[in-house]
Amino acid sequence: MPESPRSEDLLATLLETTEDAILTLALDGTIQNWSWGAERLYGYAAAEMVGEPLARLLPLYEVAARETLLDAAVLGKVPRSETTERLHKNGSKVCVIVKRVPIRDGRGEITGILEIGRGQSRSCSSKGGDTPGEAQLRMLVEQMPVVLWTTDPHLRITSNWGSGLRFSKIRPGELVGQTVWSEPLN
Repeated sequence: MPESPRSEDLLATLLETTEDAILTLALDGTIQNWSWGAERLYGYAAAEMVGEPLARLLPLYEVAARETLLDAAVLGKVPRSETTERLHKNGSKVCVIVKRVPIRDGRGEITGILEIGRGQSRSCSSKGGDTPGEAQLRMLVEQMPVVLWTTDPHLRITSNWGSGLRFSKIRPGELVGQTVWSEPLN
């Protein structure tokens, strides 16, 4: 019977061949692995990013969301997916749909996060088209210690943000599509 591929060999092959941006994060936010797809999407080679903080890829207004992600991971609650913005090596913004899975050791303890990202050709909602004034307002609102939301005329939530989210179970954008009278999230 042929020998099964070793996990290390399989991981190396995936990182070298996948089109998706695959990276692993330590619980302190340090990048531990970086795929060829990540190099293609973000413009950085693995040698430039392994050992660096994820914050290097984040616009200033996404830093609070990274802290929320890392805090949640320590508690065993890794948010599964979201659409977010990242910075390319050339300074441009990249809209990315990311999916995350906790990495567990043999005892079941979370030791890191596996993140798979896929670039989008369109901008991330209105963020990509913000004027400088809108960008400053967005950054201010996202740092306020409150939870804010906007609604459409039918009282469906169209956005939710604010640094108050880090103290609740509600994640940025998680309420979108619900109405203001919907059951609260558990």
